[in-house]
Amino acid sequence: MRKYKKRLVLTKLGARVRGDATAVWSLLAERLPVGKPDSMELPAGLLVLGYAVGGVPIGTSADRIAAALHDLGWRYADDAPVDTWAVYRSTDTARAILDNLGGERQGRAGHERAVSPTAAALAYDALRT
Repeated sequence: MRKYKKRLVLTKLGARVRGDATAVWSLLAERLPVGKPDSMELPAGLLVLGYAVGGVPIGTSADRIAAALHDLGWRYADDAPVDTWAVYRSTDTARAILDNLGGERQGRAGHERAVSPTAAALAYDALRT
């Protein structure tokens, strides 16, 4: 699926794997994390996947991911350190995929979201590819 003029449309690749759960799973695992090679999306996405494998929700790991990205040399143009909002923005596609798999479910009092076993398994497979 992709967005086109504010609508979700099926891609040619999506049409090819439609109805085959194993092929869809493999396709998702191969495509995660999402991002351009020189963007912060890739290392941030890898860290999100790593935490998801361990069942650690993004709300709990965002500060640690931001610190790790800073340690890897990622900064804002004004040399300010990466913050949690940059983590959320750069990993929105990966998080949406995990969420759509039941990846982050509402926790107690709406503050904490737990990673589902299905999302953790996809994150694990994505890291293996």
